[in-house]
Amino acid sequence: MRIRIQEHKTKEKTIVILYHLSLSADETYEWARRPNNVWPCSQLSGHRLWVAVDQSGLHDMTIDGKYGVDIDSNELCACVADHLPDDCKNLWPCWNG
Repeated sequence: MRIRIQEHKTKEKTIVILYHLSLSADETYEWARRPNNVWPCSQLSGHRLWVAVDQSGLHDMTIDGKYGVDIDSNELCACVADHLPDDCKNLWPCWNG
């Protein structure tokens, strides 16, 4: 798992990317099969996940390096929230714990 913070500038405005999160296929597989916390019928399990989050929420995402992949939002939110360090959880808009 890798988390990186960066700033990205476009012609229209500056977008501050709060973080990038990269998970390997093994990490998503293990996440979906945690003891006493299994995610049945996981769409992420065994797939690489990359997300970029800005101050408005999810800015960009790929699954196995592909854009535009349809994925269950509840599973995506849970997986990202579970992999963020405690001091970054407030940066994930769907996390409320």
